[in-house]
Amino acid sequence: MHVVELHVERFRNLAPGAFAFGERTNLILGGNGVGKTNLLEAVAVLGNLRSFRGAGPRQVVRHGAGSFRLAAEVRVGERQHRLEQLVEVGPPQRRELAVDGAPVELPHYLRLFPVFAINGPDRELVTGAPEGRRAIVDRLAFLLRAAHLDDLRAYRRALRQRNAALAAGATEPELAAWEGPLAAAAARVVTARREAAR
Repeated sequence: MHVVELHVERFRNLAPGAFAFGERTNLILGGNGVGKTNLLEAVAVLGNLRSFRGAGPRQVVRHGAGSFRLAAEVRVGERQHRLEQLVEVGPPQRRELAVDGAPVELPHYLRLFPVFAINGPDRELVTGAPEGRRAIVDRLAFLLRAAHLDDLRAYRRALRQRNAALAAGATEPELAAWEGPLAAAAARVVTARREAAR
C-alpha cells in the first residue's frame, strides 16, 4: 500500500496543496525547518490519527487556525481509496472521518492505511516505559482483529471503574462485582497481544 497523493490544509507549516508520491522509495529533500518532518507527520496522522512526535491536534494545527484537514488517495493492493479527516481542535475537539466520500467509524478507517513510523525517540521502545511497547502491540492486534479495539476499551473502562470504587472505599463485595468484568476483559486483551506478538 502507498500514498498516491496527499492534500493538506492548515497542518503545521505545510503550504496548502497536494504532494504526489511515487510507488517505490520517495526522497524528501530540503533545508532545516522547511517541513520535511511535518510532511511525514501528516502521513502518520492521516493513517493513525496520531502524531509519532506525541503531539496532539492543538500542536499540529497551523498557528491561529481552528482546524486542519488531511486527505489522500491511497492504493491498497489493486484498489484505491480516498481517506479524509477534518479535525476541529475546539474545545470541544471534533474529528470527522470519511472513506471514498462517505462518513465511517473509527475501526473501519484505521484498518485501511496503517502507518508505522520509526524515528529517534523509538529507542524508548527498548529502554523506556512499557506503555509504548503495549501501544505498538495493540495496534498490530487491532489490525489482525478489529474487535481488539472494543476489548481494549472495555478493559480500560472496567479498570477505571474498579479503581474509582477502590478510591471511594468500596466494600469487598462491591469490589468483587468489578473483578469479573475486569478479569474477562483483561484475558481477551492479553490473548490478542500474545497472538499479535507471535
